[in-house]
Amino acid sequence: MMMLDNPVSRYVQTLRQSQWASVEDLQEMQRSLLERLLSHAIEETDAYPARLTPVTNAQGRIDLARWSEVPFLQRSDLQNRQDVFRARTVPEATGSIVPFSTSGSTGRPIHFVKSALLTHSSRAIVERAHDWADADRDLPYVTISVDRREIGPPPDGQLRARWSHLGGEGRHGFLSISAPISVQVDFLNRMRPAYLKTYPTNIAALARYASGLPWHSNLRHVFTFAETLADDQVDIVREKLGVEITDFYASEESGQMATRCPHSNMYHVAAESNLVEVLKDDNTPCGPGESGRVVVTPFYNYALPLIRYEQNDIAELPTQPCGCGRSLPTIKRILGRTRDMFVLPDGDRVWPQLRPPAVMKFLPARQWQAVQIARDHIEVRYVDDGSGREPDQPAFQDYVHEKFAPEIALTLVQVDKIERSAGGKFREFISLVE
Repeated sequence: MMMLDNPVSRYVQTLRQSQWASVEDLQEMQRSLLERLLSHAIEETDAYPARLTPVTNAQGRIDLARWSEVPFLQRSDLQNRQDVFRARTVPEATGSIVPFSTSGSTGRPIHFVKSALLTHSSRAIVERAHDWADADRDLPYVTISVDRREIGPPPDGQLRARWSHLGGEGRHGFLSISAPISVQVDFLNRMRPAYLKTYPTNIAALARYASGLPWHSNLRHVFTFAETLADDQVDIVREKLGVEITDFYASEESGQMATRCPHSNMYHVAAESNLVEVLKDDNTPCGPGESGRVVVTPFYNYALPLIRYEQNDIAELPTQPCGCGRSLPTIKRILGRTRDMFVLPDGDRVWPQLRPPAVMKFLPARQWQAVQIARDHIEVRYVDDGSGREPDQPAFQDYVHEKFAPEIALTLVQVDKIERSAGGKFREFISLVE
């Protein structure tokens, strides 16, 4: 394949080398990129000269020895006073400034700007993941996701001549996630993709209800994004479709942050583009095997520098390195959004441990969602699977008591449909409790 010459392909060539660099060289690269971003933020924004005082020495130079004292940037900062964080000017090399917005899954989207360089780097990280999956860029690829620009409405979707920024002849089919599973299957049957990119909940539904049909006869690999990937979703895709999953950890604000490694199933941080910190409640770094908040500093958004930005996610660090040989930092797993943690009657917070295979034993459900409506009350909404089987509420109640607390009540509510968020994400767990 003849590689195209564009900003993405040029950066991919760098990434293909840097992933094998020594830890020391990678850290030096990060230090240089971080210092450059901080200097720009001090010179070109209203907010950062004061916020970055801990890392500015008497000579006005960057000194990272007191990095831990730099305050965290919150989502509310961008919603309420973004203008003081925006750069007045940006280096020409960072490209155009592009307006964007988050999905608004919290109920209030962020409208922001980002440098084209951030977009290029994120696309290059995705292309490197295609390398890890041994993707053949001459084979067809389908994406099923939210359709903000209304370019791929069902049933026909959209067809493009090429899916890779590097070249190749593989066609790209795009379909809105608003399409029911049956319409998705019709589209996939026409495309016969080698690669499919969609949400974890959607590929699990396709595997559960539409396996054994022609659409996945050519399928080689699945790529997922936007939602937390669960072990049971990986298992059902392996069992029903016979392929592996590469998962992307990313956000609209920060770009691509980490990618699931095919060797260990842990996540490699895109250290060439981000500084990712996993911090305990006391704001000190987590150690091996510990879980904490994800705080990220993307190196390439010069239009709106995000310095120590709270992602509001929880991640767990591994106890041992990945065996693939890459020097990129590693995260064992992404646990989910902090806002989706359930609050126990005693005030403690826990991750919901309702596993889909267990829930399916109690519910005749094609789809379900657990919503905590009070500290002592969980409501499970479900779409009936048409099997005629009745819910086993007593057994389900016992399971909830085992996983949470004996005083928690369970209510089952049958619904016609459970909507995805504006960003196309499906939330299995929602907490309405502060």
